[in-house]
Amino acid sequence: MDGNNQLDRGVSTPWMLDLDGVNVFVTCSISASSLYSTSFPAGRVTGSANKQTNPMQLALGTNPGKITYLASTNAWLGTSGDPDGPSLYIDLDNGTGRTEVINKMLVSMASNAGYTAGGLQISASQDHTTWVPLTSSVYYPGGTGMPTATYIATLNFENSTSYRYYKIRLDNDSGGTTYCGIAGIWGWDVNHFTGGGSTHGSASINLFNPNEANVTASFESENNTSLEKFTSPQRDNYGFYIDQEIGAMDLWWGDGPKLIRGWFSECYSNVGFFPAKIQFYKSDTGNYNEWELISTIDYPPHVDPMLGSQYTNYDFGTPVKTQYLRQVFYREGAGNETYNVLSYAGWMYEMVSASAPPTPTNLTTVAQNSNVALTWTQNSGSDNRLIDLIYNVERSNNAGSTYTKISTLSGSVIQTANTSSFGIPVSTHYIDTSVADGDYLYRIQAENRHHLTTGSYVTSDSITLPPPGSPKVYITNQGNVMLNPNDTTLIEI
Repeated sequence: MDGNNQLDRGVSTPWMLDLDGVNVFVTCSISASSLYSTSFPAGRVTGSANKQTNPMQLALGTNPGKITYLASTNAWLGTSGDPDGPSLYIDLDNGTGRTEVINKMLVSMASNAGYTAGGLQISASQDHTTWVPLTSSVYYPGGTGMPTATYIATLNFENSTSYRYYKIRLDNDSGGTTYCGIAGIWGWDVNHFTGGGSTHGSASINLFNPNEANVTASFESENNTSLEKFTSPQRDNYGFYIDQEIGAMDLWWGDGPKLIRGWFSECYSNVGFFPAKIQFYKSDTGNYNEWELISTIDYPPHVDPMLGSQYTNYDFGTPVKTQYLRQVFYREGAGNETYNVLSYAGWMYEMVSASAPPTPTNLTTVAQNSNVALTWTQNSGSDNRLIDLIYNVERSNNAGSTYTKISTLSGSVIQTANTSSFGIPVSTHYIDTSVADGDYLYRIQAENRHHLTTGSYVTSDSITLPPPGSPKVYITNQGNVMLNPNDTTLIEI
């Protein structure tokens, strides 16, 4: 992986629930009211030290080694007779006085129906004694009708208080469940994303879920695939299953473009069900011949980014604002000959904003005859890289009262394997030709070419044409060439 082309946890605006800084449970202390065995420690519900984690995900800030839950493996288990539920206790403090607002959770249940409770209760506390109820949900009354795999509960609730402690209680296991457990938990403040909190509404919206978002999809080379299955809490088999060498998923949102950077998926832990290459395209219209390649992820041969990890991020590498998104999945290379991709559930959230590119620096202008050469430098900033910029070049002939755009420079979209790269850097120089005599100012502005956020302008010093001491060229009406080197002497050539 080329880390220089991958935005990591230190510079990226939060974009996915699975990343450090979004899922607040990743860095907390977790205890349990009871444990079936020390083989199932409570802390495993946020991850474990699995060395097979995709290195790109690690660079992004994903918690290492998201747990695998096959049968009851790695799930925290408690006895059904536990008087407190049983429950997981989350302590966010860690000796630092830390508290967090949490108003949305994903709770992934154990993959064996015999270890799955039918309901959940969420509460919060400042002192671990007085608990404030936040929400409760019953999915399978009396423990009946549970899926053979598992379910993933998506819990939205009102909360604007920053608490130190949160509790997740399992209940409704009266259907004969001997033990019950949680395989994974995520918790965050919905204000990280649009559709959330006091700024945007009641809760962040999963852009994959047609029951929440105005989204439609079409699939190629798929098997029993639909967004309804892909976002169902039942973790339906083949929620998203492409079993041909090449397959695709097209998404479009009926209420306008979305600012996105990727998606999070619960997958199948066999290498044969993970694609070797993924390409992403965007379009303003969705028309057949109007798609732009924006990113390619090409995993190296014999490297399994999913082995032992049932969750993964499909990352574009930088924010993209688009109403139409196409994802093409390729099966190729050793270890990927059998299938293509299989995912049981997926989540995509719209970013609240993305940082504007930083102001270009070191702008210089040099005049020669009737031309002006401009050069500048640019450092990539949060959510922006040198390979994902547009430069707007503008000129003023009235001391900066008004400016006219004279050029827009953008980079190519040549892809680089293994990096989720957008292409190569755009040039940081421009020549303004055939400029009339006079005094001018120039200014340069950086813009993100995929989500169109603009940065501040940098303005040049005033420059005069023709420059002092430069010969001026004339063409006489007889076609002769005349030089006027000092405004007093004419030389005919």
